[in-house]
Amino acid sequence: KKGQTMNYRILLAATLGALALGACSKDQPAAAALNCNDPAMATAVQQQLQQAITQSARQFAQTDSRQFIDADKIIAAASQLSVNLADAKEDSSGSKAMCSAQLSITVAADTWQQAQANTPILYPQQQLAAILQGQITGSNVQINGSTFSQPLRYLPAAPAASGSGTLEIEAPGGAPLSHILTNALLPSGVKYKHIINGKTYSR
Repeated sequence: KKGQTMNYRILLAATLGALALGACSKDQPAAAALNCNDPAMATAVQQQLQQAITQSARQFAQTDSRQFIDADKIIAAASQLSVNLADAKEDSSGSKAMCSAQLSITVAADTWQQAQANTPILYPQQQLAAILQGQITGSNVQINGSTFSQPLRYLPAAPAASGSGTLEIEAPGGAPLSHILTNALLPSGVKYKHIINGKTYSR
């Protein structure tokens, strides 16, 4: 009888333990999978890049003693950038689970051609491709023609009230890419007419 009582107590303790674990699992549900393929994320990245390029373009135009650059032209070119997040998936390799994807930005064909043609005006005796290749050294940015790419880790958040998604980007985020993109777009903002020593010259 002692053995039966002992077995009963063990069984009762095991049952109560299982019920307690079940209650804990209900109180602490597993984290939901991240929605890494949300199309709003590409829009959010594009908005962040446009804001960074806009700020840099205006700053360059204000400090350029030659007044060669029209910041509005660069801002307009930034609004035409094509943004894509490829192979988006959940990534748990860091300190917390985030999404990882390959971010690629393509400059519009006419903007790219204009930037290449205007580079010697802004930077005498230099070519755009050579300038950009020097700037990507030491970064994870790659250039293929008019397409710029880099890996990106980000954490999507719920869509804002405006309907556009928001996200948290892991450092260094898009900062290196936005800097290089700004320099790529700067020559496309060269004005058609310049005032040099009080005289107006057409490009």
